[in-house]
Amino acid sequence: MSNNNINNTIYDISTIQQVLINSPLEGIKMLPLNSTILVKASEWEKCLEQINVLCSTKWNKKHKYSGKGLVFGETKKCHRAGQYITNRQLRLAQKDTKACSCTAALKIIQHLDNPNVVTFCQTRAHVNHVPGDWDEVRTLPLPSEAIKIIEDQLKSGSSCRSTRISVLRQIDSWGVGVRKPNYEEIYNRMRKMTTLLYMFASDENASISIWLNVKLAEQNYCIFEINLSVYNDGKKQFAFGFQSPMQVSIMRISQSFCLDATHSISSRSDEVLYTLVTRHPQTGKGFPVVYMVTNNQTAIPIKLWLDHLRIKSSFVPMNITIDCSIMEVNAIKEALPHATIHYCDFHVLRAWQHNLDSKIKLNASYTSEQLGNYKTALKNYLRHILIESNEDVFLRAIEDFKLMVQDQPQFLKYFEKKWTENEELLRRWGRPYISQQHQRYVTNNYVESWHNQLKTIYFGRARIRRLDRLIFILTNDVEFYFEQEVERIHFNNGKMGPIDNELARNSFVASKIQNDMLPSMILNPLSETGNSMDDYNGEWQIRSFVTEDKWYTINISNDLIQSCTCPNFLTRQIPCKHSHLLKRYCGAKFSFIEQREIAGVVLNRQDAVNANENEVEKEVEEELESGGTAEDRGVYVFDEIAAYSATMHHGFEDLQTLKTIPGLDQTKADLIKRALADAVRLMDEYRRDTSEIRNCSCWKGGDSSRKTKEVLCLETREIIVNNDITNWSNSDICSKIQYLHNKFKDATNFLNGTGQDILNDINESEKTPEEAEKTLEDILEETCSHEEVEAEDEAEFDAEQIRKTINASISETIEESVKLNHIHVELMQKKFEAEVEVNERQFCHQGIVYGDRMMMKERWLNIEAKQLENDCNQSKLQYIAKLESLELSKQYILGKLDIKL
Repeated sequence: MSNNNINNTIYDISTIQQVLINSPLEGIKMLPLNSTILVKASEWEKCLEQINVLCSTKWNKKHKYSGKGLVFGETKKCHRAGQYITNRQLRLAQKDTKACSCTAALKIIQHLDNPNVVTFCQTRAHVNHVPGDWDEVRTLPLPSEAIKIIEDQLKSGSSCRSTRISVLRQIDSWGVGVRKPNYEEIYNRMRKMTTLLYMFASDENASISIWLNVKLAEQNYCIFEINLSVYNDGKKQFAFGFQSPMQVSIMRISQSFCLDATHSISSRSDEVLYTLVTRHPQTGKGFPVVYMVTNNQTAIPIKLWLDHLRIKSSFVPMNITIDCSIMEVNAIKEALPHATIHYCDFHVLRAWQHNLDSKIKLNASYTSEQLGNYKTALKNYLRHILIESNEDVFLRAIEDFKLMVQDQPQFLKYFEKKWTENEELLRRWGRPYISQQHQRYVTNNYVESWHNQLKTIYFGRARIRRLDRLIFILTNDVEFYFEQEVERIHFNNGKMGPIDNELARNSFVASKIQNDMLPSMILNPLSETGNSMDDYNGEWQIRSFVTEDKWYTINISNDLIQSCTCPNFLTRQIPCKHSHLLKRYCGAKFSFIEQREIAGVVLNRQDAVNANENEVEKEVEEELESGGTAEDRGVYVFDEIAAYSATMHHGFEDLQTLKTIPGLDQTKADLIKRALADAVRLMDEYRRDTSEIRNCSCWKGGDSSRKTKEVLCLETREIIVNNDITNWSNSDICSKIQYLHNKFKDATNFLNGTGQDILNDINESEKTPEEAEKTLEDILEETCSHEEVEAEDEAEFDAEQIRKTINASISETIEESVKLNHIHVELMQKKFEAEVEVNERQFCHQGIVYGDRMMMKERWLNIEAKQLENDCNQSKLQYIAKLESLELSKQYILGKLDIKL
């Protein structure tokens, strides 16, 4: 090779095409023969790939060689080099071989004196074929760039067909000499990628185990896994679940959830996926917070799963909406006794309609159309009961419905036993018993919609065959989508989310009210028009936009608009148009917006904490295993308690809002009160214990290796028993030791904490053990006798004063008891009067209902009598017509039969 053909320009990936020359074929490039090309050493491999694409060639390694002054050197040959003789007897249908004895060669060298440059030089030209020709492209492999595009498409969940179409459209602009992929190649690539993406073992159970114990554990997922074979006589049954750190964060700040299961998640029909879904505080859409997969469709896996969530993920829901499943009810009551269970309205109504169609019967005198109308009327009345939110009207409507179907014993028995037998059953589906925070969860639409999206979008309306692929879809595709959707709505990128959309609509409706109309539509807490008040807190009255005589109450607390009594706010829990009108009038802000921003801050903080939580736990565990003490473990526990305390601080605004809402169920509030009271009590006990520990440390001279009061009590007890003193109990000894402790504490406090051990005198006097025991016994006896003398003197001195105080207290107690008895009698009398009034109303109502029933029966009998009379007249007319056919005169017939028409 001559040095005259060396191009001194150093090329990289962006400029390598400049050194290529045009081939005889249009759109195809080629390397100049016997010309040395200098390429940047860090990019020589990428430059070679680019040359292959532009020149429609493929250079394969032939051999390496080394020499003095070389970093490396190798010779590459054309992909069509060599020969191949086909055996047509074994394979009759074969393509022509791609080996055509091409002798083209490419040398690649890197010199020691210039290591930053790699040289390319094509020393021999292609023979027996023309690179880039139409029958030449089939022999080329797929470009690496095309393979990368295919893998990215497949990772995103695209099918083989859609991936091929997308890749072909992108490759079409690369040039004429590029090999295009076929369907089989993409399918084979997808099968190969399964081992990289989710199929980590050919055995499905082993692959799932790798997912749960390795892959998800590395990402700080909360894992639930249990073998259910012990509950089912050795049958191969399982249950496993998982939850990402983001899902844990959303779960901890949510109070209401939907629970449901879906089938057809794998090739086995007995495997189901359970999902807990809540409403995301920022997007307003349903958000799955945890999954569980099982092939045991009993209450056992659900109960164990909920126990795991309560312990590991701080799952303490206030409300859960489910289908009408007794199995799920039993599991929730067992694992989460504090949670309120609500049946989905849609499933309740569907159950009623199904049983009504099968159990309502009428006798044969009624036509099928009349039976259908009767059933339709009953269904409409049941629908009215289901949506009734006033408790009195709700209960009265149930009783009326029972009277309506009292002649249908089969359906009446079903309705009373399954739905109205006790208050617990009524609370599971009655609208009056749903808290305001749970109004958006009266149906299971959040979880039903999620399962529909899973099968339609992520499964592509096809049943997947393996559960490890289900895990991959849920932890990669689904998780990524929800992360991006939250970010999109947070930055208001694209179309508005459901919450922002509804807020915008309400704001627009409120903005259409004219300014001169505002004073007549708004009354301040003083029942006056105008907004000149310094303090906006209180209950404002806003007139309805539709009905002029209808007014709604809006509560402002802490200078924030908290709630409105209109139906829209009660069901949606989002600032309504009346709230926007008041905001426009007085300038107050929405509590909803403030809480939404706080929720965002809490989520961001929890995400940051979750990102480091696993590392911190590992560090703590390693520290404890490597010699950490119980005190270290205690510090970690108290850090968690402090975190829960900080979370309770963020709930203060919610408590302020709840305080202003009338008619709330106080059961959960009592539970919160008792829990917080217990927490405060335990904190006080910790303070007392801490104080005693500090005093004990001071008492023992700061030496933790010496005896505690408990040990000293036992030793003292042994000493006095050995000396035949049996009238002293352990409590007596402890009280005396505590007395000595307190006296020593007073002395050490007086001396600024520089006191000595009370046992120093004994230890330093070098006495024998017998003498030391005698000294300690003398100290205790002297102390006890001194205490008894003091008590007797004080008792004699204060006896008269105590007697007077006791007498006065007894008199006051008697007087107070008499007053309480009078109050009790009055209350009982009022209760009796109220019961009499209620009974009178019930009797009156029953009388009205009975009267209505009798009136309806009387009308029915009248109708039947008229029908019989008409039938009789019709028969007479037919008989007369028959006699007339016998040529008898009409007057003769009427006279003989004494018939009057």
